[in-house]
Amino acid sequence: MANSQIEVKQLRENSKRFTLESIKSFSRGAAYDCWLPPTRSVARTRLPQNTVTRQVTNPFTLKFLPPENQALKWKDGITCKNQHKNGTFVYAENVHGCFDLSCLQSMLKLNSAKSIKNAVQKEIKCREASEENCSVPGKNKNHQSFEQWKAKVEEVERYSFIKTTGMKGTVPYYQCNTGRVYKLKGTGIRQLKSQGTFKIQRNCTATLKATTTEDGKITVDLCLTHYGHQQDLQHTWLPKQKKEEMAALIQQGVSKVKILGDIRENRMQGGAFKHYHLTDMKDLSNISRAFQWFGGQVQRSENDQESVRAWIQEWQESGNNPVLFYKLQGEQAQEDLDLLQEDFFIVIQIPFQKAMAQKFASKGVCIDSTHGTTG
Repeated sequence: MANSQIEVKQLRENSKRFTLESIKSFSRGAAYDCWLPPTRSVARTRLPQNTVTRQVTNPFTLKFLPPENQALKWKDGITCKNQHKNGTFVYAENVHGCFDLSCLQSMLKLNSAKSIKNAVQKEIKCREASEENCSVPGKNKNHQSFEQWKAKVEEVERYSFIKTTGMKGTVPYYQCNTGRVYKLKGTGIRQLKSQGTFKIQRNCTATLKATTTEDGKITVDLCLTHYGHQQDLQHTWLPKQKKEEMAALIQQGVSKVKILGDIRENRMQGGAFKHYHLTDMKDLSNISRAFQWFGGQVQRSENDQESVRAWIQEWQESGNNPVLFYKLQGEQAQEDLDLLQEDFFIVIQIPFQKAMAQKFASKGVCIDSTHGTTG
């Protein structure tokens, strides 16, 4: 079986000191929202003077460092304003590969927001990986392998990569699902949920770009450097693969208590703690509704009565029908029955109940109803 072809270029935070070569490798490609409001007037901006440089470790700063020619342009513009005559504040590389962090932040504020958005790091550290033994034949084999690989990445990162726009040719673009703005549509009467919205009111720097070539090869440009949020469990989603696995168990008739017990047992065996281990009964109910599983059977219709009607008809066609009598809402009852038109009535007797009734209830059955007798 042919191996799928997926090349991954992974961009992470800089683990080494910056060099002049690393600065020159920056591009001005993608655009992201900037957390620093632009200050268009140099005269109204005060730049702090620092005699000792500090190494840049902030993920945002590493992501939005400008190219060298743009940095020198900023340097000349600021120096001409005589903000600091000795020039110790300027953006410059020293022999140790360090930068003045506070100066860099100030110059980012001086530049226009559009230029800051475009000053995106192209590559700091790369690695190549491949997914092998793809089991899906035909043209979709690489796509299927890519989806499986993407699911593994999302499980490790605890966040999903979603498409914000439609397919552009053969290049889909994904971004971190937290990187969106919460737009208030109501009047403000209803409060947000206690844990707040997962949207961080700006774009996260974590992105994924998958390019499919003519020969079916998939090349992935991946940046896993998140900015503006933490890995909070209350804002993470269950992976789609996990939902499908639990839906399959529910379809097979495995009880929800058994499923939750297996999840807790899996957590006790060690390994990294994930949102999957926090699955509760409400999550399983939501999965059942999303996949339209009802009691281990496919839900026939979104309308409950139509679903019950279809279920009864299927049993009537079988050789072991447990439905002895039924009346649905809106139907007229038989004259000898004291039932209203809006009543719903169904009698079900499974073979075991029938055997017990024949053995112990030959003279009759006493039914005691106490519903609604207490206040």
